[in-house]
This record gives sequence, structure tokens and C-alpha cells, in this order.
Amino acid sequence: MMMSLPLMASADDSGTCGYDVTWRYEEATHTLIISGTGMMETSYAFLTPWHKYRDMILKVIVEDGITIIGEKAFSGCSSLTSVSIPQ
Repeated sequence: MMMSLPLMASADDSGTCGYDVTWRYEEATHTLIISGTGMMETSYAFLTPWHKYRDMILKVIVEDGITIIGEKAFSGCSSLTSVSIPQ
């Protein structure tokens, strides 16, 4: 009898949030990473591309190159404990 184990799908996700700006959610660390060059789009909490993860995000990392963080970008992130923003 052959037993098969279920494949675990990764819940990592990514997309764009500006002209030359991307976002990436890493499930293993519950981290949202914003990277690229320029400014993030302004959006409302329920319209951010990472909306479905907002209750799970513990940490946000904004990498060098981001010049403007969108208004209310992390609104509703009720579990957020750490935000790293470059100088």
C-alpha cells in the first residue's frame, strides 16, 4: 500500500503596489516586504494588495529605494509589532 502525504502549498504571495514598487508576504515569518524604487500607491486599508494578510502580518520591512509610503498602507494590520524603515 502506497501512502501519499499532502503537498503543503505556500501562502507566500507578491505583487505590485506602485510603478516600480513591489510587495511580498512571507508566511513563514509573517513578514510584509516592500521593495523597489519610488513611491507606493496610496490606498485604503481594505484596498491594499495584501489586505487578506493584514491580520497575520507581524513585521513590515520597507527596503532602501522606497521614497514614499502610501497613506494607510498598514492600517488594519492588527498584529503588527515591528516596522523597519530605511533612513
